[in-house]
Amino acid sequence: MPSGDEGYLVTRHDDVVRVLMDPVFSRAWLFRPDVPRYSDGPIGLPDSLLNLDPPDHTRLRRAVSRAFVPRRVESMRAGVQKVAEGLLDRMEAGGGPADLVEAFCSPLPISVICQLFGVPERDWPALRGWTDTALSLTARSTHEVTQALTSLHDYFVKLVADKRAAPSDDLLSTLITDRQDELSDAEMVSVAGTILAAGFETTVNQLAISAYVLVRNRELYTGLHKDPARVPAAVEELLRMTPTNHGTARIATEDVEIGGMLIPAGSMVLAWTAAANRDEDAFPEPARMDLDRAKNDHLTFGRGAHFCLGAGIARVELQAGLQALLRRFPDLQLAADPSELSWRSGMVAFGPHELPVTW
Repeated sequence: MPSGDEGYLVTRHDDVVRVLMDPVFSRAWLFRPDVPRYSDGPIGLPDSLLNLDPPDHTRLRRAVSRAFVPRRVESMRAGVQKVAEGLLDRMEAGGGPADLVEAFCSPLPISVICQLFGVPERDWPALRGWTDTALSLTARSTHEVTQALTSLHDYFVKLVADKRAAPSDDLLSTLITDRQDELSDAEMVSVAGTILAAGFETTVNQLAISAYVLVRNRELYTGLHKDPARVPAAVEELLRMTPTNHGTARIATEDVEIGGMLIPAGSMVLAWTAAANRDEDAFPEPARMDLDRAKNDHLTFGRGAHFCLGAGIARVELQAGLQALLRRFPDLQLAADPSELSWRSGMVAFGPHELPVTW
């Protein structure tokens, strides 16, 4: 690990699933003072939904998950498509070349999740900057990450207070009104901040990476343009092969054996989902990008109790976004040498800073 402490890297698909599913591997223990942790940045806030263990995690997730049932998520598709088309209208009107990240990949998820939660548009750039820093982990200093987390927390304290005083028809107001007997203000702040921050930063990067891969593989791009019904399966394969989130950390709360190796209690375990996604025992020809892969049991959204709460929304955004891009710009091309592009290097925020394109 960056700190020099010893840890265990788990890479096989079945073993990673075991780490993600078995309660012996804890997120909450990451914050104990007697266990190793990343020295270059905190994992996050201890009261975050991402960092709790049952029963606290179970109670909070149950209270919130009712707002993310498949029927409600699917009802958002038309609105996402409308936002995507509007962004591409603006990009096309401006002429090429354009930065696809700035013009499309970034504002689409930000618009969707912030509108869903009733975040004023004037605050979107600040939220993007804070979450970019907070999720960078080892790519930023401890001071920078801590400041970003503090700024996010303070912002959501005020936002929740504002919504409680004057609720509207957004999802955050609904959660506050309907769950006021189940969640304290502090818990609501934590839940709102977690969903908002994780909800758009990771999707921004995933959409950008997906567009980059397709633009650089003309046969794949053209094939999806001609048959947009293939996009949902293609999104799953892109999530498998080019995930923005590479892994997640746990602490073993007791001695446990994984893959024939004994992991002592108190040890850091990195479940490397990106490697698991290319395990030949789980995926035939794992190094080949097969946009029509029939069985795709990838772990990009995790597994078990901490399976990504916003996975359904992310899928809708990725599918609708790519379908709109393919339909509008059948001849989209990269307008820069790939070697000249700069990339975010954090463990859970990997993606291009910019993506110059022309058409």
